[in-house]
Amino acid sequence: MALFHEINMARLFPLKAIADAKLDPNALPELETLLPDGQIPPLAWNSDLFTAASKHCSDMFARLYYNSTAPNGITFQQRVAGEGYKFDVVDERLGALIFDKYVNPTTAAQLILQQVLTAELTGGTPDIALFNPLYTEVGIGFSAGIIDAGLTDPITLYIVTIDLAAPMEPRHFVSGTIFLDINQDQQYTPEEGILGLQVSLYNTSLKTSASMTSQTMGFFQFPLAPGQNHIMGEWPPGVPITQEYFWGSGKNYYVDLLIPFEQN
Repeated sequence: MALFHEINMARLFPLKAIADAKLDPNALPELETLLPDGQIPPLAWNSDLFTAASKHCSDMFARLYYNSTAPNGITFQQRVAGEGYKFDVVDERLGALIFDKYVNPTTAAQLILQQVLTAELTGGTPDIALFNPLYTEVGIGFSAGIIDAGLTDPITLYIVTIDLAAPMEPRHFVSGTIFLDINQDQQYTPEEGILGLQVSLYNTSLKTSASMTSQTMGFFQFPLAPGQNHIMGEWPPGVPITQEYFWGSGKNYYVDLLIPFEQN
């Protein structure tokens, strides 16, 4: 979920992501076309895309190749369709990271995002995917392994597959994390996400509600209906501690619910 969060932060704050990747916005003539409103709506997580991406990562490791098209000619379009995902548009990006010392999940996600973003914005790929508003859903596969390069210290390889798509029938979600702000910087890191907290979504326009418990790294996601929405986390159980209000209006939303550390 670390890379999922980083991609959505890049879409919500693209100029910062471009600066973090050490790219010059003035050297990117297509930027104004890509970012007419200064940001791109976030992506929702999709389990079918995740399965397709994960299987491809495993296959690349098993058969020792690095390409969106498998040695047997199977394309990412075929893989995604094979998982039952009915897409209007679909694309895929690959990323890799090699290192000989431990890299924490946040740093690894940031480095891979910068790698993929740089390739897209400087012509390393034929089109733009991460900053493309046509894509509304994503699944991210990850594989890691040890490379024997004959060196004293082993080398670790991360391979990531990012499958982005939009379904034939449009749908929208609110996704996000609930986290304890241990370092008090008011920003989410995967290590701060809390598993097992109740998160609730209320649509005050339609008078509906839904609840779930937060998943790995504090992740949550709800289908989103139009109207006034109110999302709330609880800490401890039964005690509302953090909440956000927003208007559902035909796009995805991404919300980080912050729990102040001093209230733990």
